[in-house]
Amino acid sequence: MTEIDFPRGSTSEAPKRIHKTFCFIKEKGSTHTKGSRTTKLKSDERSSEPSYENVFRQVLSTELLQEDVRGLGIVKKISETDVVLECAEGILLQLPGNRVSKIFTRSLAHNDTVLEDIFSIGQAVAFKVFKPAHCEGDKRNRKSMPKITTCPYEVNSHLVPSNLKSGLVVMGAISSVEDEGAVIDLGLAADIRGFVSRDDLPSNLLLSELREGQVALFRVKPNTSTSSRVIPLSGYAEMDSLDDQSLHINQLLPGTILSANPEKVVGDGVYVNLGNDVKAFIRKIHLPPRLQYDPSKCIKAFRVCVLCCQQNSPMLILSAHPDVLAISKIEKRILPQEYAIGQKISCRVFYVDKQMNVYFCPDDTEKEKSHLLIARALRIHIDDPEKNISNYSLGSEHICRIIGYNSVDRLLVVTTKSELLKQKIINVQEAQPGNKLDGTVVAIKPNGLTVKIYDDLVGYITTMHTRNKPSGNWQKGYRKDQKIVCRVLYLDQTTSRLILTAKPAMVESTETLITNLEDVSVGDIAVGVVIKVLESGGLVVAFYNHVMGLIHGSEAKKFPDITIGMPVKVRVSKIEPSTKQIFLDFGDQLNNSAITVPLKTTEKKKVKKPAKPFLIYTAKVLGPWKYGGCSSDTAAELLLNGGSIGRLHASEINIGKYTVGSCPMKEFLAKNTGKTINVKVICVGKRKNLSIAGQEKLLMDHQTTRIVECTMEETKMSEPRKKLKLINYEYNFEYGQRIPIFIVTPQHYPAKATIAEVNPAFRAIISHDKIMKVALPSATEPGQEEIATFELLSSGELQFGKVIGVNKTRRGKYLEMSLLEDENKATKKKKANTTSQDEEKTNSGSHQITRPKKRTKNSSVNSDTDSKPDVQELNDEISGKDRGLEISKKRPKFMKVQNATFDWSLAGFTVTDFADVTRQSKLSDDKLVDSENEDDKNDLATLGEEAHRLLHGADDESDFNDMLKSNPNSSELWIRCIAFYISRKNYGKAKEIADRALSSINFSDDVELYNIWKVYLNLEAMFGDEESLKEVFSRACASTNSLKMHKHLAKALKNNSKFEEANEIFELMLKKFRHDDLEVWYLYAEHLLENGEQNKSRDLLQRALQSLDKKHHVAVLCRFAQMEYKYGDAQRGKTLFEKLVQVHKTKIITWSLYIDQILKHEGITETRKIFERAVKENATSGKLKVLFKKWMDAESKYGDEESQNLVRERALQMVEDIKKEEDLE
Repeated sequence: MTEIDFPRGSTSEAPKRIHKTFCFIKEKGSTHTKGSRTTKLKSDERSSEPSYENVFRQVLSTELLQEDVRGLGIVKKISETDVVLECAEGILLQLPGNRVSKIFTRSLAHNDTVLEDIFSIGQAVAFKVFKPAHCEGDKRNRKSMPKITTCPYEVNSHLVPSNLKSGLVVMGAISSVEDEGAVIDLGLAADIRGFVSRDDLPSNLLLSELREGQVALFRVKPNTSTSSRVIPLSGYAEMDSLDDQSLHINQLLPGTILSANPEKVVGDGVYVNLGNDVKAFIRKIHLPPRLQYDPSKCIKAFRVCVLCCQQNSPMLILSAHPDVLAISKIEKRILPQEYAIGQKISCRVFYVDKQMNVYFCPDDTEKEKSHLLIARALRIHIDDPEKNISNYSLGSEHICRIIGYNSVDRLLVVTTKSELLKQKIINVQEAQPGNKLDGTVVAIKPNGLTVKIYDDLVGYITTMHTRNKPSGNWQKGYRKDQKIVCRVLYLDQTTSRLILTAKPAMVESTETLITNLEDVSVGDIAVGVVIKVLESGGLVVAFYNHVMGLIHGSEAKKFPDITIGMPVKVRVSKIEPSTKQIFLDFGDQLNNSAITVPLKTTEKKKVKKPAKPFLIYTAKVLGPWKYGGCSSDTAAELLLNGGSIGRLHASEINIGKYTVGSCPMKEFLAKNTGKTINVKVICVGKRKNLSIAGQEKLLMDHQTTRIVECTMEETKMSEPRKKLKLINYEYNFEYGQRIPIFIVTPQHYPAKATIAEVNPAFRAIISHDKIMKVALPSATEPGQEEIATFELLSSGELQFGKVIGVNKTRRGKYLEMSLLEDENKATKKKKANTTSQDEEKTNSGSHQITRPKKRTKNSSVNSDTDSKPDVQELNDEISGKDRGLEISKKRPKFMKVQNATFDWSLAGFTVTDFADVTRQSKLSDDKLVDSENEDDKNDLATLGEEAHRLLHGADDESDFNDMLKSNPNSSELWIRCIAFYISRKNYGKAKEIADRALSSINFSDDVELYNIWKVYLNLEAMFGDEESLKEVFSRACASTNSLKMHKHLAKALKNNSKFEEANEIFELMLKKFRHDDLEVWYLYAEHLLENGEQNKSRDLLQRALQSLDKKHHVAVLCRFAQMEYKYGDAQRGKTLFEKLVQVHKTKIITWSLYIDQILKHEGITETRKIFERAVKENATSGKLKVLFKKWMDAESKYGDEESQNLVRERALQMVEDIKKEEDLE
């Protein structure tokens, strides 16, 4: 047939040129009869067989889906921004929302059409690849999905109007909907349009439901008019086939139906002729089911559908499966209801390919109707295929498990692996609440565990469900790759995640599993978890699948120790089906009248519509912020409309309305708590900015760790542009810039600095030499002390400061500032006046401002001063990676310095000992533990002054009550109060204050609580009896870090000369923590050696070597040897080191420690001998460099110039010897 629009001369020459280009050789041995598709196969005459050398017969893979490849895809998943399609071989493709069609992209700006409106699961569409899959370079080295387009302008770009022959399937987009049909945009030149009538639309494309821009496959209908610019189309692509005598492979489109004549049958498929000498290969799995089992029956012509093709390439993949040919019928691509992922089915082998992949025919004898499906088990889904492939003989039956489904191939992906056949579930849909599962811990996070169940099926265990009794250090009970047993609590429908429990009481329970209200009966006994304690004393108990019940308050009083998170064994006493309420008891009261509680409580708050940045929401002010990241005096907690938790910082509430010296956030909360306000969302806050305890509390309170940062600042609220930099917190500061700050801890670092917040991203340090001082009149009382300005500041107070240093480090962002004198002078003078005595008020005219001392010539804004707080201390104060502040304008080089420690000895017990706690209160927990084991000397005069300052801040009980009400979370204030009563020998009252402190301080302030427990233990150790000490110690271990409490009590008892009691504590520590902390062994050994019990210390060393892993032996021996030098027998210490260096000759650290002790106790002469031995044993250039550097340092300190020259010569000689040996090799 000659092309009318573009004549190219003879019709016989063109096909030859195409065949030559694409290597399609015309057959010579086959004969065709006109009007018949039957082909006579001549397999016995090899000389007359056509050549199929260049026919495409590869299996489709992701690597073959390069640019310009076209294919047929089935809609698998629809999301807000893209659509996931599946093509042949189960390959997944990504269709971005902006590549659907040009009309759909334009319509997005005018209507609310979403992708779910224009696509249906199982719908077939043609696509074109515009971006191949590529490796993302992540840890798992996964590949991304190929990105495709369904836009007709791109999919049909290779067509011209003359190619639109009857039967050709093209991609089209709905241009407009008319009364009798729809106008279709085909993406062709010359303004060619298509039209599909109402009667030619399938059930999934109803005319009333069509949307502009919607894409679909359409078949070109016969057109009698050659000049018409409107092409008649049909939505039933399978109703006709393309029958073109001048068929060209470059004119094909996915979804086109062709007639194929079989020519040659091979082991894995059939070669066919499509007409005009175009040949192709059809794989066995793409044949009709009747031919898959016996391909030799391929005699007559049959219909095929184009699955994949590429222009100017031999790539052509076809399918003859009847379900694939029915393109317009969505139900043919959906997995039949008789089958489900995870189901076990009986199958019969009908084919095994060369790669040892096994193909099965599912047994449909018990099904209501037969489905045209086959099953395939890849070799990776077979137990030891090299050994067991012989078991899969043709016709043999096997039990398989369905693990996947390929829509295009109509293929069940199955496995016969015994491990997977035994697996209880392999996907989320199979999970039922209460199912017991085996899992592997893959991640340990602050908010819980991630557990791998199977392959990519994972579950999540919250912190509440990791142990029977809630604990702050629950992570110690788990390790990565640990095997655990758990139960399914429920399925999170919003994220399709499994929520599990690992509580032994629930996992090992043999009682009734309550999973829904309908199956519950009165008298059932079950195990649940207490999730809430009501004000009436009642308990809300949660079971599986969100089913909850109530224990009445009178019943709950029988067990007063029950707390949130504890498992309880209860009995169902009453059920109210009408109100969906369950009442429980502990087994002795069946008809106990109870206060009703809804079965579905609001304890679990689901965020249906998470708040999005740049939008304005109504929010309820809940109160001060209590989850860390910033002070509760500078931020408020909000509940946004939709359920999101928001944080509003004082810097975002229109500071211009507040005066200097006021507390903006406190005033804001006093006015708005419980009320509704309008806020704008800045961004989603980072979870790492919250403390770990805060994350756990946030998860417990609101079942989420997601927060949003909010603002009320008027200019930001009215900003129409959606750019983060326009409404975000201030990040860029210039030197000398004037900015508002909010005092956080005015006396955080005595005699060093005051801490303030600029915003949640930045903190500020104000060194006390940068804060002016207000002096009381000295004319009448020359000895009167000055009152420092920082002592007059209060938490949350608004001040203005000048930036004199900026530093952004990996651990945080810091500012150094000084308060502005002009703005703060009047406020500070006023505060100083209110604190002075009445007689001093008469001389108020002589008040004077004393400025800080001037810097020396060598000092500058950038230089470090003695008054600046240590940067390491400041970083440790800011937990985790919280953002804080820095000191200097230049970036200083930080050195790790030894922390100052304080003597907690109970001998000579005075109030000064309690005041010491505040000096340590802001250090990190690790430094607290380490500092107690070092022998630092304290400046007694400094401690005396600090104790004096603490004790003279208040004169009576009322003063302390006022201070504690203003800041109940400050351990410093509580300790001052305790010290006040100790100084008056009122020990009973001091203990009462300690109990009040423990109940008043926020549970998330771990360091503050830790300080109170230490003081309480000191009180009991000195003034209490054995029973009271044990009771306090037990409470302390349950409330805070148990190991640190054991260490502190042991030290307190040792310092109080209670050696036997200390020995008992040390033995208890070894029993509990011997594998967790090596420091336990060292502390006990040090205690024994200090008390002259060398034999016991050496026995302890043997116990340590037997109990600990071998990898710790060298470190333990080195530490014991050092302690022998310090407290015991130096000769024994030397013996231990000698044994170590003989066994571990190349461990530089061992030699280094040995050399340090020899140098300290035996002098430079003996040390040189050890250096000689070490250099000889470690004859490698890298280790020699370390040894010679240490040797040179020792000679420069204790030797002379001659000895230093000898070391240099020796080093050069060793290096030359090494080079010679390397050259010889």
